[in-house]
Amino acid sequence: MGPAGNADGRMKSRSYDPVAERDRLESVTGFAMYQRDNAEDFARNRNLCSGAHTKLIVAVRGLLVGMDQPALEQAWAAREWLERSIAQGEEGTFAGGPGGIRSDYAMSRWLLTGEDMPQLFDEAFRAHIDQIERNPPLLDLSVDIAAALGLHAQQYDAALQFEDRYEAQAGKKLKEGSRTPRAAGFAIAADLQAGNRADASKHAEKLLGKSLNDWIGTGQYTTALSWLKIAHWNLAGKTRSPVEVVSQAHLYLKKQGPAGGQATAKLL
Repeated sequence: MGPAGNADGRMKSRSYDPVAERDRLESVTGFAMYQRDNAEDFARNRNLCSGAHTKLIVAVRGLLVGMDQPALEQAWAAREWLERSIAQGEEGTFAGGPGGIRSDYAMSRWLLTGEDMPQLFDEAFRAHIDQIERNPPLLDLSVDIAAALGLHAQQYDAALQFEDRYEAQAGKKLKEGSRTPRAAGFAIAADLQAGNRADASKHAEKLLGKSLNDWIGTGQYTTALSWLKIAHWNLAGKTRSPVEVVSQAHLYLKKQGPAGGQATAKLL
């Protein structure tokens, strides 16, 4: 059973217990189950891109508790499945749309190589923006993702132009600061455009401190990965490996109590 919902329909965050999470991943319904997945069998019943997204989530779950090898195996499978999915034209069938598929593909490639690939993230950013412009009701749901993709793509001017369009269409200004991914993302884009990396890092780390527990507690593992990469790779000299980047989660999860970041740090 997943996390319960709140009265307003939002998913309720549950306490993250990394020891219990590792036990789950070591069980027969953990990595062992996902390792048995076959692309051909999966494709007969569902889209490969959906299966790849699940594999990317499982990869992040494993990295968070120090299960690096099986996690990276899932990231490798996600990349391969996504390459096939894109080649087969599945982009219009994925719930996340073309931008979602290309974002997952870029992130899985980065997890495996640790290389700077702004062109892949730019493809995801442009596909996401195009998707929103063709379907305006998606705007409010998608602006957080677009803000982060603009940073991964290093397209700060384009991200700020998108912020202007969002504010004009929404009829409201974004609040300053780092309380939401959209506000933090556009604030960071403005900081980087002005050459102010120190303030950009503060915005990113403040957002992680406020939101990482909730993201992980509600299963938003790819959002967590995205912002860990922004804060501890893009804005931190791009010197850490992707595994080391994900391990920085314990800096924020420790506020969850003895079963949170401290336990995560021990597992890592």
